Amino acid sequence: MKTDAQIDAIMAAIPEQWRARWCSSRLCACLGCVQTGNKAVIAQKITGEEYRGDPEYISEAKLREHGAVYEDHKLSREEWDSWMKRQSVPRTTPSTK
Repeated sequence: MKTDAQIDAIMAAIPEQWRARWCSSRLCACLGCVQTGNKAVIAQKITGEEYRGDPEYISEAKLREHGAVYEDHKLSREEWDSWMKRQSVPRTTPSTK
């Protein structure tokens, strides 16, 4: 498992719209949203260029081919849970309207 500092750095690199706002709450940070936004961060680490498209279209399989880069920046559920527990804003559940 990554350290809190490593997890914080990964989360800080993920664009806010994927890290905290996808579900229309102030701090939802759904793991699925975080992982999708993080694909753009990982792609940038691999290519050295900012990914400007929708990270939904980045192939997870292609990212995995880069082994250590992928593993160093991919968050597990436990790591994400650790980050969520350390946030000062309570997690909210999206409205079901």
